[in-house]
Amino acid sequence: MDKRATGRDAHSMREPGIAARAAQRVESLFDSIWPFLAIVVVLVALALTDFLLVEPAPAARLTLLVLRVVAGVALLVLAALTLRRLFAQRAKLSEALRASEERLVSSLSDIQKRRQAEALLFEEKERAQVTLASIADAVVTVDTSGRIDYLNPVAERLTGWPLGEARQRAVAEVFAVVDEQTGAPIADPVARALTDGEIVEAEGNVVLLCRGAESIAIDYSVAPIRDRAGNIVGAVLVIQDMSRERQYAARLSNLASHDALTGLLNRREFEQRVRALVETRDGQVGQHAVLYLDLDQFKVVNDTSGHAAGDELLRQVGALLRPRLREGDVLARLGGDEFGVLLPHCPPAPALRIADALRKAIVDFRFAWRNRSFTIGVSIGLVNLADGPHTLASVLSAADAACYLAKDKGRNRVQVYRPEDSEVAARRGEMEWVHRIHRALAEDRLCLYSQPMRPMHPTAIHVEHEELLVRLIDENDELIPPIAFIPAAERYHLMPTIDRWVIRTAFRVLAERRAEGRAGGTYAINISGASIGDEEFLDYVRESFARFRIPHASICFEITETTAVTSLSKAAEFIGAFREPGCRFALDDFGVGVSSFTYLKQLPVDYLKIDGSFVKNMLTDPVDAAMVEAIHRIARVMGKQTIAESVESAATLDALRSVGIDYAQGNAIAPPSMFAPPGMRSRHIAERARHDAERARSAERPGDVERRRARGDGGPRLAAVNPQGYRQGAGNQ
Repeated sequence: MDKRATGRDAHSMREPGIAARAAQRVESLFDSIWPFLAIVVVLVALALTDFLLVEPAPAARLTLLVLRVVAGVALLVLAALTLRRLFAQRAKLSEALRASEERLVSSLSDIQKRRQAEALLFEEKERAQVTLASIADAVVTVDTSGRIDYLNPVAERLTGWPLGEARQRAVAEVFAVVDEQTGAPIADPVARALTDGEIVEAEGNVVLLCRGAESIAIDYSVAPIRDRAGNIVGAVLVIQDMSRERQYAARLSNLASHDALTGLLNRREFEQRVRALVETRDGQVGQHAVLYLDLDQFKVVNDTSGHAAGDELLRQVGALLRPRLREGDVLARLGGDEFGVLLPHCPPAPALRIADALRKAIVDFRFAWRNRSFTIGVSIGLVNLADGPHTLASVLSAADAACYLAKDKGRNRVQVYRPEDSEVAARRGEMEWVHRIHRALAEDRLCLYSQPMRPMHPTAIHVEHEELLVRLIDENDELIPPIAFIPAAERYHLMPTIDRWVIRTAFRVLAERRAEGRAGGTYAINISGASIGDEEFLDYVRESFARFRIPHASICFEITETTAVTSLSKAAEFIGAFREPGCRFALDDFGVGVSSFTYLKQLPVDYLKIDGSFVKNMLTDPVDAAMVEAIHRIARVMGKQTIAESVESAATLDALRSVGIDYAQGNAIAPPSMFAPPGMRSRHIAERARHDAERARSAERPGDVERRRARGDGGPRLAAVNPQGYRQGAGNQ
């Protein structure tokens, strides 16, 4: 009942609407045809009139004529109205057709633009996918929930996961990394990047656990992806396969810590082991000993049978000594025919027995070479660390002194170092160098040479790059190379004084050249480890820059690799202080240290100077050639330039150029030439005194000049000036 009532109500509500639409249609139709209806009515009326009035009266005929005229006029008016309406409707129809056509054209244009945009979008997407598939690094993209959207082919190969299986999986399931040293899992870096909104990079050496394969050494970085509004919409993970680089680093580390000829530890590694034991022995139980071995009659073998025989003898001696040491003892070749042995936790009596056993083994050894047999001996210096020296330098100096004392006493013996032994103390002749260096500094007999470093691949803009080298003029006016006195200066802490002299002299010469318009290029200055560790040295360098107004960009400081490793924090502080104003830095003697690549990341240097020991023999020794090439490749990865030193031949120069080395230095380029001759300070003091005298003379009044001439004094007399700057009168010269 209710439903039927509701239906009727709805029907009753629809009826007025239907009726209104019908009325509207009828009205529109009538509005269109009423002129035609009127014409039809007039024509019918005229026809009826003619029919009814067969013979009309004249008055009726006149009336009929009037009606006909009126009817004709009415027909014309109606025809005009009809034509007007037809033209109006035609105009409306044309306008409607034109508007419809415009809308159609606009729609077609929109469709075309949309298709073009879709084509461009597809092309960009395809190009991006081709790019990602072509790059050498693995790329993984994830959404905001940490689930994988995309892996490029390299990522598929490294992880072992195809894209179809990895898509929408948690990234931690596909990308699992652990610490290379400890094997401890590393927290998901992608989640950290999404949470913090910052780039996350690998810390330390990282290993990727691959699916169904061996682990791979990698490096990675994760960066959040943001839209135009700055909102994070995902993240991109870039993975680099570091397997080859780690292998190179491991090989270089092994080569850097081992002697290439004998396979034993080298001098630097031995010194590191001794230093570690000396510095920590206070907290350990037990005693330790150091042996310094120098072969006797080795020069006879080398001179009579050649270097090949000498090399083979050294290899056999190393193999002979190793089995006669305890497990945990350290055997190293220190250089030339010298060996070192570290005996941890070894009291004096057992240490002496081991030293004598080594001596006897070498004495009983017969070296055969091309139908010739040689007998050699060995002189051994023994230092017990229990009550002996307390620093690495003093331990090695004492062992060296004891060894040479054993040679002085007849060779082929063991000499135990005792602090109170006057003979050992007398043998430590390096103290004589300390005195000679002090005298050379006082008498201004140091000088500077410069040696150019030429680019291997010259560009249009050539900037001179030279290294400043310190030399000493001895009492007989002979030039002494730095290898003769620098070790003694380093051991007895004279290097800060020498470094200050070098900086002061170099800056003074550069300032004079700048005043003459001749300064230009970059000048490399070596800085010792002792100066790096000197608290006041950094301020001294700052003051020298300000005093002489030398542009920071014209100076490149060279720091040895050993200095950088042993004084890492100080080296980093020094580099940071002067790199920002524009100075450049080079890591000298690179490749011979024990921790080259571990610490290289932490030192923002510009150049790596490949140690000359590798460069000299790279044409004949494939290991040295591989070292040079590997160092250059790793330098390229780290964005640093390489300098090869000790380049002595054109063939070596060509080999270095083929490797890609950036700069070369050595006699093949140019030998060192004088940069600052000796006596610079004395001449500077004398010149300053002369200028002071001239100013004093120009300031004198005429009466003073006449009185001075009357006394027979022709001018201001200069007192003698010694090299230290003290004024000396006639009585004390």
